[in-house]
Amino acid sequence: MQAWGWLVIDRFAAVFYILGILIVGFGVLMLVPLSISWLTGDGAHSAYDEAVLVTVATGVLLAVSVRGRKREMRVRESFLLVALIWSLLPAFGALPLYLHIPGLSWTDAYFEAVSGLTATGATVLSGLEQLPVSINFWRHSCTGLAASASSFSRSPSCRCWASAGAACSRPKRRVR
Repeated sequence: MQAWGWLVIDRFAAVFYILGILIVGFGVLMLVPLSISWLTGDGAHSAYDEAVLVTVATGVLLAVSVRGRKREMRVRESFLLVALIWSLLPAFGALPLYLHIPGLSWTDAYFEAVSGLTATGATVLSGLEQLPVSINFWRHSCTGLAASASSFSRSPSCRCWASAGAACSRPKRRVR
């Protein structure tokens, strides 16, 4: 890899590490609808097998790729992390839908995942009653995850974390 490539990895090591951990956690959450699919025999288990494998492998690769590097998060990197989370998590959340529902385009699957993770409730799917139980569970779980994240972001503990992060991102004073 060229020298500038290592510089980018060093500068954004904290972003890659946190994003990798979040993607792994998201992949682990997919194990619940995978279990439901196996228990109910609804036929969606192969879509979840592939989605879990791709999601967890990507997260592990991201986190491991910056192992041993200095991980410093500043305000600029925080903005990048938030943008990547809101772009990439729906892409991984769309995988089970795209892999299982015949005729569903990637754009529609991504829309469904974004809709679920933002808790808007919008859908491009019709005949939701005919979908496998595990697919409907995954759609509703994404909405529940969004509602939980929204509630947490309004909680006092999150405000405490935010103020600690703001204190960490302030320029350090030089002592003469």
